[in-house]
Amino acid sequence: MRRPGPRLRYSAAPDIDSTSAWPCSPSEVTATSTVTNSANTDEEAQALAEQALAQACEHQEHGRQAYALRLLGDITVRRDPPGGEPAVAPYQQALMLADDLGMRPLQAHCHRSLGTLFGMTGQREQARAALSTAVEMYQSMGMTFWLPQTEATLAQMTER
Repeated sequence: MRRPGPRLRYSAAPDIDSTSAWPCSPSEVTATSTVTNSANTDEEAQALAEQALAQACEHQEHGRQAYALRLLGDITVRRDPPGGEPAVAPYQQALMLADDLGMRPLQAHCHRSLGTLFGMTGQREQARAALSTAVEMYQSMGMTFWLPQTEATLAQMTER
């Protein structure tokens, strides 16, 4: 089931298998999947994110793997009904890779996503811990754009 939102249609990246020429990079496939995810075409976004992950793994592009995993978590959360437990694994895998690679902005985003997911599934203690970590990281990096929303979500977890 599609959620309300823009009815945009973007062309997908070409299908790629491990024996084909490399017509586009994992980042291009990830970007296409991100746009597709925003346009509410979950199945296509899922397929493109999985394709980006496979390409990044094949070419040992660990940073791209982390971004594709986070995107897979985002897509799983968007599903109707929202994917609770299945979305945790991609977020945690993305977080581990981001931690290993020192990708602090991605780490903060993963903590925020996990905190929001835990809040949706009633796991308030875990939600508070993840959201608090995200807030601390955003503040330490001067990433103020995501602070108000993250702090508001954290406040909701504290009020309950």
